[in-house]
Amino acid sequence: FPEPLKSLTDREREIIGLMAERLSNKEIADRLFLSEGTVKQYINQIYSKLQIAGDTRTKRVKLLNMMESVGDLDTAIKIENRNQQLVKAFNKEKRNK
Repeated sequence: FPEPLKSLTDREREIIGLMAERLSNKEIADRLFLSEGTVKQYINQIYSKLQIAGDTRTKRVKLLNMMESVGDLDTAIKIENRNQQLVKAFNKEKRNK
């Protein structure tokens, strides 16, 4: 694995893959037979190990950039697509208030 990802466990890499597939924390939990709280802990641990800080959208963008830099373009594209969907949903919700 590329250097930044070597510190991640197999489970953490699996969760990154599921995040890239645009699954919610609940969907990831259901697929992996974990609680949603456990998934959140894994995601926070991933961000911590990769030294990614900020709000949710910022963290996703930083994760995307990291995946691009290590050559995992497929995952990076999936994360970028999800990030764009989140921004659109956020903007739509903001307009409806």
